[in-house]
Amino acid sequence: MTVQGATVAAVPPSIRDTAAYMTLTNKSDQPIKLVGAATPLATSPMLMTTTHSGGMAGMKMVPWLTIPARGTLTLQRDGDHVMLMGLKRPLKVGETVNITLKATDGRTLNVAATVKKN
Repeated sequence: MTVQGATVAAVPPSIRDTAAYMTLTNKSDQPIKLVGAATPLATSPMLMTTTHSGGMAGMKMVPWLTIPARGTLTLQRDGDHVMLMGLKRPLKVGETVNITLKATDGRTLNVAATVKKN
């Protein structure tokens, strides 16, 4: 499992939640299920997907996100993403946020995501 283009959305200092985006690649013959995330900068990182109903977009927490065998999973705005809920301090554009992604098989992936304005 590898990662490319990891970013965290910059938000105003008064906002306590943000999102992380990246592209994950699985080079193995088996799908990988991501079941969690952790970061020292947020109290509740959550795996999320964007939903659309009646012309309205919303978000829904999901128990896992799947990186297909020999495929990619793109975490992006208006799609699957990692919400960083309960930021412990304001984030600064350009700083690095360390996020650990957790899979069902016990493996972890440490991600260094750069805070960027979207």
